[in-house]
Amino acid sequence: MPGLCALCHEAPALARSHGGYLPASAGCLSCHDAHGASGPKLLREVVHEAMPDCSSCHGSTEATPPFAVRARPALCFECHDEEEAKLKSKAVHAPFKAGSCATCHLPHAADEQKLLVRPQKDLCLSCHAAIQRKVSGPGAHAPAAAGRCDGCHDPHGANAAKLVSAGETLCAGCHREARDWAALPAPHEPVRSGDCTSCHDPHGGGPGLLLAAPQKLCLGCHEDVIGKRGHPRADCTSCHRPHGSDQPKLLVGKAETLCARCHQAMYQAREGAHLHTPFAGGACTSCHLAHGDSPRLLPPDVAKACLQCHVGVQKVWDRGVSRHAPFAQGACPSCHDPHGSARPKDLKAEPGKLCLGCHQPLAKKLSAPGAAVHDPVKSGDCLECHRGHASTVKALLARDVPELCADCHDLDAEDLARKHPDTKLRAAVCTECHDPHLPRLR
Repeated sequence: MPGLCALCHEAPALARSHGGYLPASAGCLSCHDAHGASGPKLLREVVHEAMPDCSSCHGSTEATPPFAVRARPALCFECHDEEEAKLKSKAVHAPFKAGSCATCHLPHAADEQKLLVRPQKDLCLSCHAAIQRKVSGPGAHAPAAAGRCDGCHDPHGANAAKLVSAGETLCAGCHREARDWAALPAPHEPVRSGDCTSCHDPHGGGPGLLLAAPQKLCLGCHEDVIGKRGHPRADCTSCHRPHGSDQPKLLVGKAETLCARCHQAMYQAREGAHLHTPFAGGACTSCHLAHGDSPRLLPPDVAKACLQCHVGVQKVWDRGVSRHAPFAQGACPSCHDPHGSARPKDLKAEPGKLCLGCHQPLAKKLSAPGAAVHDPVKSGDCLECHRGHASTVKALLARDVPELCADCHDLDAEDLARKHPDTKLRAAVCTECHDPHLPRLR
């Protein structure tokens, strides 16, 4: 024993108080605290239950060598037989597998529970240094930050990987809400299978212990459902619940109201107007790709998407001799507001103004001083004479001339006949002489 202790504690008395064994020359502090303790005899907080019967583990003073400790871990298993069975586990802690109990435990007394050689967090990190940064950062998992490693891991052995002590039910032990997620109509597959570490770092990471930013994390599995751009100004959790939902595809709400959470202004701007049927019903994915790569999340062939519902227009297209250029190019939104409008057929503007927006040369003629403008043109009723998509007649006319002209002009009127002597008006091609927009002789 240390010379300082021997000043007060004589060897014969010490031997009697230690079951006949004289403590090793420098072993006093392995059991006693030199300054003070809450228990008797200045013993440390946790004392091995085998004490003070030293013969439980040590040979006699006459043994060779004296006071020898019997072989470990067999010695330890004489009392801790429940731990011996863990050597057959699928995952066994390396020091335990090697029989090196003293790597983690003190044999006599300690200030830490379970006779640990130092505080649990410090002890584990002395080998698992790579985890130090995670458990020390602002995003550390609370049990890990507090050093409660055995809250999740069995320090000796377990059948789950990484010595996890309770397998797929472990997280639900603290996160009780997780018990309900797997029972939802649409659970996330990792939640259903209990594989929480597919998304979360159990020691520490970003917000929510995520392994990566939400978008990047989700793409690790769902790389096939998103384009290069994806849905702008949104991450996956803007629309999907990461653990489970009562809606299909893990949606955060009903599909028919989901988009309006961000795009409410589109409805407000069309208040009182006629709404495009899919837009009115919240069926946004009838036209838009939720994860697409094209502008406005539209499919590559916009016209094809429109014609899936507007089959009548498809038939007109199929029979058409003349086709409107924007329609031929699939640029339906050039004329129509795809969400809704106060105008007929969801037009973006009044027909006359809309048409002249592209037909600038005609607009210039119509605005010339003294121009005599055809009444339908003057009133902006372009569709009185033309078809908006396609026609079986050239120039997108609704019918052949002169039948079209006869809708407004009585071809049998005497006044009209006097103005067209020697002309059979019902067989005439009016536009050979008249400009249909500026009805003067050509």
